[in-house]
Amino acid sequence: MQKFQFGRISITLEFPEGFDDRPLPLYIQSFESEILPRVDLNVSFSVSAAPVEDSELLPARLNLPQGCFTRRGNDWHFSANLKRGPYRSDFLATRFVIPSLLFLMEELEVLTVHASAVVRNDRAILIAGRSGSGKSTLARQLVVDGWEFLSDDRVFCWEEDGKWKCLPSFEKPNPFKRWTKQDPESNELQHVRFGARKEGEWFRSTRQINAPFGRSAIIGLVVFPGVDAERESGIESVTTAQATARLQTSGFRDSVELGSLPPSCALTMGQNQDTIPTLIEGEFEHVE
Repeated sequence: MQKFQFGRISITLEFPEGFDDRPLPLYIQSFESEILPRVDLNVSFSVSAAPVEDSELLPARLNLPQGCFTRRGNDWHFSANLKRGPYRSDFLATRFVIPSLLFLMEELEVLTVHASAVVRNDRAILIAGRSGSGKSTLARQLVVDGWEFLSDDRVFCWEEDGKWKCLPSFEKPNPFKRWTKQDPESNELQHVRFGARKEGEWFRSTRQINAPFGRSAIIGLVVFPGVDAERESGIESVTTAQATARLQTSGFRDSVELGSLPPSCALTMGQNQDTIPTLIEGEFEHVE
């Protein structure tokens, strides 16, 4: 049995015999604060070759074979047809527990977006898009300009009092990959030497400000970057409908209403990239 705290969400996890849950704190991070819905949840897991009676299928995007769930009040049960061990040390967390918890958060209307985020004065820029779109590059440029780094992979988003807020996911960098050197860049943002502008040129700097884990912020601007070396760097506003469609490719469920979505823009990351932070600053100040 393991217990985790995500803001005001308290979760107790129970596992069947044969599952070693001791490494879970290496992959999942708890934090306490007065954010997110206040609820106590009991979540159990099982391995089954057939769906549990009266269960509902989990979305195929979770990649859980014959994955299903049942819910009775605050008691949840997740089941999947997974091969029995021996398992890699990160198997239980990354293949079963974390995908199930991300789904559970969605059911609590705390949505997951594949995005980077930076924050300043409790207002965040959400940088959303598919892998390779330039999210991390843009986040690094903004951090150099004095923004606090909030997240570089998955971000929780939810609506509260008519405003969208964001928070880093509870996931820690996978220690198994770092230990085995399969993913030496997995914690890149903790060690990267950032570039900074000085008199129109770039020089190396180690300056980086990380927001404390568990910090949340109001989303002031959503940016959808795209790399195009043939074009000049530039920025243009996008409509709520266009932003909704783009966010749905980044993890938002298509059933979510986003009528109060923050101002959004598309950023071309092309030639003259040293102008990009100024472009973002201008757009952000315009909506503040």
